[in-house]
Amino acid sequence: MVVVDGEIDRDELAQVKGVYVDLTGETLDPAALASRAARRLHSDDPAQLHPDLGVGLDEGAKRRVMAAAYAVAEADGFVLEEEDQLLLLLSRALGLSEDVYRLAMSGLLSTSSS
Repeated sequence: MVVVDGEIDRDELAQVKGVYVDLTGETLDPAALASRAARRLHSDDPAQLHPDLGVGLDEGAKRRVMAAAYAVAEADGFVLEEEDQLLLLLSRALGLSEDVYRLAMSGLLSTSSS
């Protein structure tokens, strides 16, 4: 989401830091995050997803990842078509149903585990 539209958005980076804390309980170093986003932006395929993305995650964790990705995508106030396509690819890579994808796109999933 952060680089799929061809630029790095500060609001999206800030949202990444927030959802990372929500998902892991740990914080991200802002400089390291910005550096990683810049490397990803200039890679051959910024939208490429890791093939083992959902391995070891239960259904609830997968839904939280999807909710976090949506939160990052909408952090700048809107979800671009490229971000929507990446969210769809993400939901498929996680093995989630289209219903879960639609819930994520409606902002109805939560990043919290409770």
